[in-house]
Amino acid sequence: MKEDDGAQEHAEIISFGAASRWMKIPQADRDMLLNNVFCGHCGDVVTIVDYTIEPDKFGIVLQGKCKNCGHEVARLVEMES
Repeated sequence: MKEDDGAQEHAEIISFGAASRWMKIPQADRDMLLNNVFCGHCGDVVTIVDYTIEPDKFGIVLQGKCKNCGHEVARLVEMES
């Protein structure tokens, strides 16, 4: 759990393999990815909160909610196998 501007961001682990791959990314890069998610409802780049970390054939997927409006958002993080 991370506190940012008074709002709490929670991550739920769906796959330990995906979580392990996520944790191998440097903290600064993880923060950049969490704060660089497009929300179709807001029409802007937002922060993802209450997200899950799931495996994907291209890497991992963060699925959660827009910090601003609560709409569902997702971010693909491409990684080499």
